[in-house]
Amino acid sequence: MNARYDVFLSMAYWTYRTSGPKRVLRYSRSALEIVRSKTGDPKVPVHVIGGIAGRAPVTEVRSFVRAVKNFEAVGASLYDFPITSEEQWDEMQRINR
Repeated sequence: MNARYDVFLSMAYWTYRTSGPKRVLRYSRSALEIVRSKTGDPKVPVHVIGGIAGRAPVTEVRSFVRAVKNFEAVGASLYDFPITSEEQWDEMQRINR
């Protein structure tokens, strides 16, 4: 698998599937588990796309970041740059800490 791909971009748009911090954590964790299970590689590099920033409360972004960090994803993002708030950016920066 690694011969063909550098990283998987999981489009785990929780903003269309669920709401609430606990549900966002479970949904995001599940998205990572699926990619790693289907590839058969528990350390396959995954960058998770979490959803639409304009529909993502900061508390949910915090849960998303927690899932990303817990599963050691290589990165994460929200869609899209112009509508991501300063508070959301603050949470997203925690991924690299």
